[in-house]
Amino acid sequence: PHVKEWLVRVRRDALALRFAPAAACTDRGVVLAAARQNVRAFEYAAEELRLDREFTLALLRERPKIVRYVPEALWSCPDFALAAMRVSRAALGLVSKGLWSNRGFVAKAARHTRHALAYASRELRADRELVLLAVGHGGLAI
Repeated sequence: PHVKEWLVRVRRDALALRFAPAAACTDRGVVLAAARQNVRAFEYAAEELRLDREFTLALLRERPKIVRYVPEALWSCPDFALAAMRVSRAALGLVSKGLWSNRGFVAKAARHTRHALAYASRELRADRELVLLAVGHGGLAI
């Protein structure tokens, strides 16, 4: 079936995306329609589309529960992770350990969410300057 037919199908049943051909799974409109109905449908989108930071972040802003279906690779991208944390607190637990060991990342995260230090590496949680930064921005996790 043509991509337009799959758009109709996923509007009726979002999870039908799992049976869609590659052309439909890479089509932004089809994936967007499916994910708007059911966030689980996002896991059936083509990997290249799921790894598209802008697309995934836009979808995350619209449907925050999609956070659990974001590919692991994106959680190592500082800009994506920071933006995702502003949308969903659940994102904090998905950010890579490498980023939580990066002082610059943790400092930025602490400016945007008061829960950031709870996820930071042990070494950074003991960093007085970071703790003061977190407290100054309403930090709770000390």
